[in-house]
Amino acid sequence: MSDSFDRSRLIGVGSLDDNAAAVRGERVPHIVSGRATLCCVVRGIRYHDGFASDLRGIPELPELTRALNARAIMSNRIPKMHTPQEFPYCFWHPDVPCEETLRELLTRYPDNALLPYQVGRACAVGGYTELYRHLDILPDVSIAEEARDNRESGTADLPGRHGSSHSLPEVVFDITEDQCIDVEGILPGDRPVSPETVQLLHSPLPADLPTVDKDLLILMAAWTGKIDRYARLRRPRMVDGELPCVVRGIYHHPFFAKWWLTQPDKGLGILIRQAVHARCTMNNDLSWLSDTTPETELPEMIWFPQPARPETYIELARRQPRMASRAARACMHANYQEAFNKVSWEPDKWLWVEAQHLPNTHYLARIERKAAAMGIDCEQRFLPELGEAVSWEDRWPTAVLGQEWPHHHPNGSQSLTLVPELTTNHVGFQHPEETTTHSTVGQVLLHACVADESIRPTPAEGELDLGEIYQGDLAVQSEKDGRITALYRGSGRGRRRGGRPHH
Repeated sequence: MSDSFDRSRLIGVGSLDDNAAAVRGERVPHIVSGRATLCCVVRGIRYHDGFASDLRGIPELPELTRALNARAIMSNRIPKMHTPQEFPYCFWHPDVPCEETLRELLTRYPDNALLPYQVGRACAVGGYTELYRHLDILPDVSIAEEARDNRESGTADLPGRHGSSHSLPEVVFDITEDQCIDVEGILPGDRPVSPETVQLLHSPLPADLPTVDKDLLILMAAWTGKIDRYARLRRPRMVDGELPCVVRGIYHHPFFAKWWLTQPDKGLGILIRQAVHARCTMNNDLSWLSDTTPETELPEMIWFPQPARPETYIELARRQPRMASRAARACMHANYQEAFNKVSWEPDKWLWVEAQHLPNTHYLARIERKAAAMGIDCEQRFLPELGEAVSWEDRWPTAVLGQEWPHHHPNGSQSLTLVPELTTNHVGFQHPEETTTHSTVGQVLLHACVADESIRPTPAEGELDLGEIYQGDLAVQSEKDGRITALYRGSGRGRRRGGRPHH
């Protein structure tokens, strides 16, 4: 690094144009700090030899030095590396160095204990079987997976992951340090899920999981509360939509809730704790509640999908007065009229509004009588935790679980739209701080579990509306349309929607 490097370039945020130019290897941004900009520069370095070479050796940004060293190795040059922090984690993507370069790398740095395993992984990608056999290393999961995924390179006969009981532990992190960033392509949530992944949704997971994008597998394992699958598939950091799916799984599956309760404290966020406490309450278990339970961990919805016994709600309100309004709301939805009368609650807007939509008019009448006696205007009485700008149904987790409430959405998560391809977009709703959208999990269930898989439309055909078929409104425009119509009804007319599926 030049001694004249201007450290003011480490302060600030790079522009979108500069970041895009860095990815393409066109120019180095003036501001080189910020996670997004760093990923863009690293990406440009790895894909464009000679790019940003003046950024080598900046102490505050060791990932740039590692990227430059990786690019040098992939271009069959051996860089000078003086400290462990300068050794790259990956030097076989996007290009694989030649076998002689790898041999020279091992000779140049014999004291690096990790290097033979990295070279072994490069051998698996490049098909350098002879060099691999001279490395004298223990079987490693990542090497075995690279060999499996690169059979055409001639590495299928490398030792597998079960060749030794001393396999190295599998470490999950971004070894290229660029977060797979690019200026082109499809957003992760919009990428079509492969048929191999869809097959795994309804099949036992193999001992050696194939290389697939497992985000959808993680989401559906959480949504269905499958402990074994979820524990095996989950990543160190949650993927988009995973938290809502976890909360849904906790609410619907007591054993999944118990498993989360046994996880280390650092793995339980406030929203997960609230969900676990709600599920415990619906199990008629209040042992989670104590005088020291933080208010932030008190659950909001405690009656769906299965209400507790009325005695539980009465005791909950007695132990924790701040839960009285929520216990009263639960009693209304469960139609526990006597328990509702016993809970010491105060009228508020949301109790009043919800009571208006219940078939039992007792609750609305009692709320209005009590409000009149206390001099409370229910329209103006807002709960502090809700405020006046939101509806109760927009609150987390009500918005996440509400689409499955029979009285709000009689069809629950079901869908009549058979999509050509699945994506992970909106499977897990949205983050609670963002606008909540309807989950597409119904489309996942229909697509993955359809009995006759041959009726799945192709991307060119677009979505297939089964409702139109059942009502006799599908136009017979092709031999496949005719077969589908015959399968369901025998005849019909109507239309098919074209293009990519809409969410």
